[in-house]
Amino acid sequence: MFMGYYSERPPPHGHRSPSELIENGLIPAQRARTAQTRAATAFSTGFRHLASGQPFNLLLAIENDNNALVAIRVANELTTRGAVPRVINVTRALTPPLASPSAQSYSDAILGEDFHRNRCSLLQELISTAVGDGTDWPIESVVGDPATKILEAAAADDSELIVIGINRHGLVAQAMGQNTATRVMGRGSVPVLGVRPGMTSRQKLIMVATDFGESCRQAAHIAANLLEPYGRLVLVYVSPSSPTPDDVPERPASAGDESVADGFLRLSEDIRAAKSIDVESMHRIGDPVEELLAAAEVVAPDLIAIGSERRDRASRLPLDSLTRTLILDGRWPMLVTPPPLIDTSSE
Repeated sequence: MFMGYYSERPPPHGHRSPSELIENGLIPAQRARTAQTRAATAFSTGFRHLASGQPFNLLLAIENDNNALVAIRVANELTTRGAVPRVINVTRALTPPLASPSAQSYSDAILGEDFHRNRCSLLQELISTAVGDGTDWPIESVVGDPATKILEAAAADDSELIVIGINRHGLVAQAMGQNTATRVMGRGSVPVLGVRPGMTSRQKLIMVATDFGESCRQAAHIAANLLEPYGRLVLVYVSPSSPTPDDVPERPASAGDESVADGFLRLSEDIRAAKSIDVESMHRIGDPVEELLAAAEVVAPDLIAIGSERRDRASRLPLDSLTRTLILDGRWPMLVTPPPLIDTSSE
């Protein structure tokens, strides 16, 4: 049964496939280790690939929207930091007649190989328009549920970063709470970079929403690696508001304030090491969503980074409401890092 189509042109020097790079000795053989081991290593090193230029697999998921060109440009910029891109475009399965065995087989039969070949050709033209001729990344066109197919492709290719477009949604869509980007970010085991129209391919100012937990620490490290030299990283922590007696004009300093200050200091020193960047901090009090959106208005970042939290990592339930709301708000590009995987091999 036909499942999709891959472009067949061999990638040129500088954009070779991961298998070719391994065969030529340009990627160490140990890169074939499992995605879980790789993710655990990334958390202990701060995603070294963006910092060192060592080759790593990047999956560029292009949907039929106005984010395609900027997503291509961002992926192309990341090749200077070691990214080896692969492109996937997913067409949603057609609704089959009642007698058809499945939407997948029905779509494959109706669309056929010519559809996928034309889709790959159009994507190649779009890539050439965005970054110039000579960029010949492997391209795959498939049919199915977009989030599922993107995650399957990322796992099959051992991708270490997914680049996908995000859009601003209205109140109804935000109330629904899910789209392709949020589903990929909520179920994936690797960082996801959500791009939007107007995003620059080089980040000079990044805001990191942090609770000083491990996934937020990872988000801060990756954000620091994405920054241009001498760029600014702004760490934002939001404390929940608490009632203040009428006879107390200001909230008094507390041990919690000292703990936040210590958290800022430790994280700043950690991510600033061996980097020519400026790290600032911002402590706000109130509703986390409202305060983070207000902070973003003040900071006006090129990108917001945040670590996701899930109620049950094993079942990969949807993103927490804070991260999902920021993504669906859609005014800023988003970097979302997953929770660190728990190593159960020794149990």
